[in-house]
Amino acid sequence: MFDTPVQTSLPKDGDLPQNGYNMYIKRVKLENFKRHVSFEGTFFPGTNAICGPNGAGKTSLVEAIGFALFNHRSTKVSELLRKGARRATIIVEFEAAADGRDYIVERRITQRGGGHYAVHDLETGSLMAQGAGESQSVLQDLMQLDPNIELPQLFETTLGVPQGTLTSAFRQTPKDRKKTFYPLLRVEEYQSAYDKMREFLNQLKNRLSELKGKLESRLEQLEQLPEKEQQEQILRKETEALEVEHTQLEARKPQLVEQLDKLNEQQEQLRKQTQKLDKNQERLQRFRSEQRTAMRDFEEAKTSHKIVEAVKQDAKQHEEARQADKTLRQQQRDAKTVQEEISKLTLQAQSLAQSLETQTKEVQKLEALEAENTSLAAQVETQTKLEAQLEQLRKETLQWQEAKTRLKREESALEELKKEQSVRQTKVEELRKLQPKVEEKEQIGTKGKEISDRIEQIEKQDKERLAIAQRLEDFDKEFTAFEASLKADEEKHKTLLDTHQPIAKDLPQLETKLNTCQRELGALEAQIEREEQFSKDVSGGVCPFFKQPCLNLPEGQNLEQHLGNTLQKAQETRTQRKKDWDTLEKQIQHAKTSRNILQTDGEKLKIQLEEKHKLLEQKKQQRAEIVKTLEAFPDNKKELEELGKQRHQLREDYKVLHQLTKEAEKLPVEEGLYQRLQQDLTKRQQHVEQLQQQISSLSNAEAQIPPIEASLKELGNPREKVRFNQSQLKALPTLQKTLTQTQTKQTSCQSRLDTLAEKRKDFETLDAKLQEVSEQLQRTEEAYQKHLQHKHAAEKLPASERRLKEIETSLRQTEALVEELKESIKPLQEAFQPEQMKTLQDEFEALKQRSTQLNVLLPEKKERLSTLSKDIERLQLLRTEVAEQQGQCNRLKEVIDCCELTRKVYNEAGPRVTRALIGSISQEANRIFRHLMDQNRLHLRWSEDFELFVEEEGIERSFANLSGGEQMSAALAIRLAFVRELSSVRIAFFDEPTAHMDAERRHNLATQLMDINGFEQLFVISHDDTFESITDHVVWIDREK
Repeated sequence: MFDTPVQTSLPKDGDLPQNGYNMYIKRVKLENFKRHVSFEGTFFPGTNAICGPNGAGKTSLVEAIGFALFNHRSTKVSELLRKGARRATIIVEFEAAADGRDYIVERRITQRGGGHYAVHDLETGSLMAQGAGESQSVLQDLMQLDPNIELPQLFETTLGVPQGTLTSAFRQTPKDRKKTFYPLLRVEEYQSAYDKMREFLNQLKNRLSELKGKLESRLEQLEQLPEKEQQEQILRKETEALEVEHTQLEARKPQLVEQLDKLNEQQEQLRKQTQKLDKNQERLQRFRSEQRTAMRDFEEAKTSHKIVEAVKQDAKQHEEARQADKTLRQQQRDAKTVQEEISKLTLQAQSLAQSLETQTKEVQKLEALEAENTSLAAQVETQTKLEAQLEQLRKETLQWQEAKTRLKREESALEELKKEQSVRQTKVEELRKLQPKVEEKEQIGTKGKEISDRIEQIEKQDKERLAIAQRLEDFDKEFTAFEASLKADEEKHKTLLDTHQPIAKDLPQLETKLNTCQRELGALEAQIEREEQFSKDVSGGVCPFFKQPCLNLPEGQNLEQHLGNTLQKAQETRTQRKKDWDTLEKQIQHAKTSRNILQTDGEKLKIQLEEKHKLLEQKKQQRAEIVKTLEAFPDNKKELEELGKQRHQLREDYKVLHQLTKEAEKLPVEEGLYQRLQQDLTKRQQHVEQLQQQISSLSNAEAQIPPIEASLKELGNPREKVRFNQSQLKALPTLQKTLTQTQTKQTSCQSRLDTLAEKRKDFETLDAKLQEVSEQLQRTEEAYQKHLQHKHAAEKLPASERRLKEIETSLRQTEALVEELKESIKPLQEAFQPEQMKTLQDEFEALKQRSTQLNVLLPEKKERLSTLSKDIERLQLLRTEVAEQQGQCNRLKEVIDCCELTRKVYNEAGPRVTRALIGSISQEANRIFRHLMDQNRLHLRWSEDFELFVEEEGIERSFANLSGGEQMSAALAIRLAFVRELSSVRIAFFDEPTAHMDAERRHNLATQLMDINGFEQLFVISHDDTFESITDHVVWIDREK
C-alpha cells in the first residue's frame, strides 16, 4: 500500500552539502531476502513509516538497506536467504549527495556465501563499481563521506540502531559507555597518532644510533689513510724498476731467437736429409722382398694356365647343361602352378552357377511386388481423403466443446463486472463530495509552516545563545588554565634564575684562577725538568762546575740529597696544582652550562612570558566581547510557548483534514478504475456474442464422424501394404546389379579355364628333357671343378709378369738414390755446431724464466698498487661521506626534537577535541530534545563521561531517573545529533522507537518526530498504526505466505 507523499517540512539551508544536494533512498526491491519472497517499495524525502504486524519483515527491510548501502550485517550471509531459496537479491535506488543523480546498488547472495555487488549509474546505464571493496569506495564518494569512516560501523552505531538498543547504551557504566561512544567521536585517532609516532621516534633514534655507530667505524678506517698512501709510493717505485728490467729482457729476446733460428734451420736440413736416406734404405729392402714374392706368384700363375687350357671344352659343356637344367626346372614349377589354378577355377565356376540361380529367383519375386503396388495406388488415394475429412471433423468437435466452456466462464465474469461497476460508481460519487476539504488542509499547512519557521528562528537564536554560553564556559576554563600555566612559567623562570645566575656569575673569576694555575704548572714542569737534568750531572755530591763539594749546603747534607729533596717538593706541588686544575675545570664547565641554560632556556622563557602576558590581555578583551554578545540576546520564552500552543492546535485540525484529503486524493484513481470497468464490460459482451455464433456454426460436426470411420474400416489399410512393399523394393536395384556382376564373373572364369587347358599341353615332354640334361652334368662334373679351381690363378699370369718387371726397375732406381743421399749429407754434418746451439738455448731458457717471473710479479705489483689506489680513493670518498653523515646526524637530532614536540601536541589534543565534540553534540541534542518533548524549559546535557542529564527549573536528573518517554526522546536526540554533527548523510532509521509506551506517549513522540528539521529522510518502523496517520509516507508490509 503506497500513499501520495506530502512533505510538511524542508531541511534548513545550513544542512545542505556544499553542492546543494542531500542523499535520500527512492526505491528498494527484495527477492528471497529473509522473510520476503518478493517486495518492492518506493520512498520519499521526509518521514517514511514502515508499518505492519509482528513478523512481517519490517526490520528485514532496514537490514537489506544496511547490507546493500553500508555492507552491514549482524548474521551469516547464508542466514539472510529466505528458507529454501538458493539466491537472494537486493536493489536500492538512491539520489546521491555528490551530484544529485540517481544510482542503483545491486547485491546478490547465494547459499555458499558468494554473490554479486555492483553500483550502476541509472541515467547512463554504466557500471560504476563491482566487488565489495570498489563498491564501498564509490558509495563513500557518492555519499560524500570521509574515506576513513567505516560504513558498517556508521550504520550500526549511528544511522540504524538495532531494535531494542536505542536507550541501552545510556544505562551502561561509564567505562562501557566510553567503549560505545568514544569510537564514534573518532578522537582516538589522536592517541593512535601519539602511539604510532612513538614507534617512528624510536626508529629515528635507532637510525641516529646506527649512524653514530657507522660514523665511529668509518673514523677508525680513516686512520689507515696516511699509512696506505706511504705504501703506495714504495710499491710504485718497485713496480717501475721491474718494468725497466722487463723491457731490457724483451729487447734481448729477438737477438737470441734470430741466432737460434739459423742453427735450427741447419739442424732441420740435416735431419731431413738423414730421414730421407733412412726412408730410401727401408724402401730398398721392401723392393727386394717384393721381388721375391712376385717371382713366386708368376710361377704359380703359369702352372694354373696350362691346367685351364686342358679342361676348357668339358667345362663349357657342363656350364651349358647347368643352364638347360635351370630352364627345365622353372618350366616344371610353371606346370604345377597351372594345374593348381585350373582346380581353383573349376570350384569357383560351380559356386557362381549356384549364386546365379538364387539371385534370379529373388529379382523375379521383387518385380511381382512392384506390380502389386501399382494396382493399390487408387485405394491409397481414397484412404487419404477419408482420413483428412475425419481429422477436420474431430477438430471442429473439440472447438465446439471448448467454446461452450468459455461461454459459461465469460457469462459468469460479465455478471461480476456489472456488480463491481455499481460499487465503483457509488465510491466515485462519495469522493467527489470531499474535494472542498483539500483547500482547507492546504491553508492550515501554510499557516503551520509559518509558525514552524518562526519557532525554528527562535530555536536557532536559542541555539546560538547556548553556543555562546558554552563558548564562554569553555573560554573561562581555558582562561583559568592559561593563568595557571603563566604562573607556572613565571615560577619556573624565577627558579631558573635563582639556580644558575650565581653559578654563571663566578665564571670570569674561575677562568682567571685557571690561567694562574696553568702558568704555575708550566713553571713547575720546567723546574722539575731542570732538577732532573742537574741530578744526572751530579756525581758523588760534587758540583759539576767547580769539581768540589758545594759549600752552601747545610751541614751533614750533600748536593745529591739537597737536589732530591728539592725535586720531591716540586713534584708534590705539581700534583697539588693538577688537582686544583681538575677542580677548576669542573667548576668552569658547570658555570658554562649554567650560562648556556640562562642564554637559551632563560631567554626562551622570558620571551614566552612576555608573549603570554600579551595573550592574557587579549583573552580578557575576548571574554568581555563574548559577555556583551550573550547579553544582547532577547528573551523569547513567552512567544515560543504561545507559538507552540498554536502549532499544537493546527496539528490536531490537520490530522482530521489529512485523513479526509487522503481519501479525496483517491478520486482520480477511482474514476480511472470506473472507466476501465466500463470498457472491460463492453469487451466481454462482444466476446460472449462471438462465442455463441461459433457454437452454432460447429454443432453438426460430431454427427458426421461415424460414417467416415465405417468407410475406412471397410477399405482396410492399403497405404500400409504399399509402404511395406516399398521397403522390400529398396533392395531390387542392388540385387539386379549383383546378378549382372555374377554373370560377368562366370563368363571370365570359363574363359580363363580354356586358356589354361591349352597351356598345359606344352609341358607333356618336360620329364624326358630333364633326364637327358642330368646325364650330361654327371659326365662333365670333374673337368668343371678343375676349371673353377685354377681359373682365377691363370687369369693373373699377365699381371704377375708386369708386376715382376716393375719391381726390378724400382729396385735399381732406389739403389742409385741411396748412394746419392749419402754423398749430400757429409757437408751438412761438417757445417752444424751443436755446442753453440746448446749455449744459446740455455741463455734463452734463463731469459724466458726471468721474463715469466716478471710477468707474474708485475701484474701482482700492479694489482696491489691498484688495490691500494682504490683503498685510498675509497677512504677519500669515505672522508666525504663521514662529513655528510655528521650533517645527517645533526639533521636527525632536529627531526627527533620536532617529533617529540608533535607527539606532545597530539597527546594534549585528544581530550580537548573530545570536549568540543561532546559540547557541540550536546547543544544540537538539546535543541532536538526540546522539540521532541515540546517543552522549552527542559535542558538536555551530555557529560564528558557520556552520561545524560535533564535539567528542569534548576533541578538536574540523571538518565536513570527519567520517565520512559523522556529516556526514549533523549536517546533519539543524541542519535540524531550524532547523525547531524558527525555524518554528511541526513538519513536515520528508528526501529520501534515507541516500544513499551502507552497510546498517548506514542502519539506525542510520533508527532514531534514529524517536525524534526535538518534530516532529508527518516525511517520509522512500527507494528501499530501510530505513525500511519501522521507521517509523510507509509509503507505497509503484510506477512507473506
